[in-house]
Amino acid sequence: RECIYEHQLATALSKIPNIRVTTFCKQNLDHPSSERINLNYIVEKVKCGPNEFVPKEKIEPYINEFTSKVALTLKPSKEELVFHGHYWDGAKSLLHMKEHIPNATYI
Repeated sequence: RECIYEHQLATALSKIPNIRVTTFCKQNLDHPSSERINLNYIVEKVKCGPNEFVPKEKIEPYINEFTSKVALTLKPSKEELVFHGHYWDGAKSLLHMKEHIPNATYI
């Protein structure tokens, strides 16, 4: 599962009326591609890089592939999108995501 801070933040946000939260992370091994936490919160796991777990210190080569795949799933969205990146890899992902979806809000 994603880090505890991200999970706690997403859970709290999902309890706000009219807010839907999706957390994106790398899919590892044969884990399911998504996990619904509650009615307004889902974790989407994206296939990128090797199938096995990749430690965060070695994830950088796969960030472009990851963000490109996430952007493809979100581009047709008519909803207002707000992105939050956590740690250096999340921040780098947001820099790449902004190239794909420039009109979203990034925090």
